[in-house]
Amino acid sequence: MSKDQNEGRLAREFTEVIAIGKGQFSTVYRARNRIDQCLYAVKKTTQISQSLRQAQFREVFALASVAIESEACPHIVRYFSSWLEDDRLHIQTELCEGSLRDRLTEKRRQDREHAHFEEHAIVQVLRHVASGLAVLHRRGFVHLDIKPDNILFNKDCYKIADLGLAVAAIGSGCDSISEGDCRYLAKEVLRGDLSDLAKADVFSLGLVCYELATNPRPLPCNGPAWQQLRSGRLDTQPIAPLSEAVMALLHNMVSIVPSERPSCGSITQHPNVVPMDEGYRQLQEEMRLRCLEAERNKQLADEYWKELVLLKREDLLGNSTSTALGPTAMGAGIGARAVASPQVAGVPLLRRGRTA
Repeated sequence: MSKDQNEGRLAREFTEVIAIGKGQFSTVYRARNRIDQCLYAVKKTTQISQSLRQAQFREVFALASVAIESEACPHIVRYFSSWLEDDRLHIQTELCEGSLRDRLTEKRRQDREHAHFEEHAIVQVLRHVASGLAVLHRRGFVHLDIKPDNILFNKDCYKIADLGLAVAAIGSGCDSISEGDCRYLAKEVLRGDLSDLAKADVFSLGLVCYELATNPRPLPCNGPAWQQLRSGRLDTQPIAPLSEAVMALLHNMVSIVPSERPSCGSITQHPNVVPMDEGYRQLQEEMRLRCLEAERNKQLADEYWKELVLLKREDLLGNSTSTALGPTAMGAGIGARAVASPQVAGVPLLRRGRTA
């Protein structure tokens, strides 16, 4: 039996492997690649059981699915590789400096009375995370666990991480979707209403930004205060002084009616969220154009696939006709198809080089 090529891969390809975080189902390491000498984050899950295999593969599936488009979006943690080793899933991503939760904690430690974020910092988090979520939503995913712990940063660039629940929206029941943190999860999801999960991400992001404005006051896990937030009622005078426009936007994001919440795309275009910096606007335009190109390529691939299916069907029908009617009748049938050539999206379908 040949040796598994992934056996010992972590030790073989990386050095300076140091644990930097540990959760219930995984440990995250900082590791230096032996070839390019760059530092990466490597998440190593607990031993995979048959019952947990699909859930533990969710993050890889989501990261890989958005990897190409996320290169045009700096606000999703970049994915590099994944492998199975010792019955554990390893996921290699870019290494970030820390999480938004770390910054909240550090502000409380330094000066508890002034631990809140100022409006410009809150708007920056809002803009960056909404941009990353907009990419996920366009690709058909939702995150479902947006919270400060899953928002990382590198040089004041905030990035969405931990997509472990991202594909829960695809073919999953309420039990698997309600795994997110109850402090940030929208009430309709907890009730089993899965009709507009993208707006559940918007709700969570709204509460994250509200938490930045009210730090060090933590968000409630239950009770009347928790119910008040799920009813769309925010304190109109949080610790951080916010402009009326930004406060109104946060109120809209946590509306009790999901359809009344803005989309992440519209949030990034809000007058109080769009930056005046021309470089950022150019980046947004580049991202938009790449998304359009990706969508066009997908449509072309779909059309090409339909063409292949149709040609295969015609071959099968042609073979059946030739067996029943003989060569002369088959030749006439080919000629008829060549004259009545169907089209897909206005483009003539390709035909073999045969004539009647």
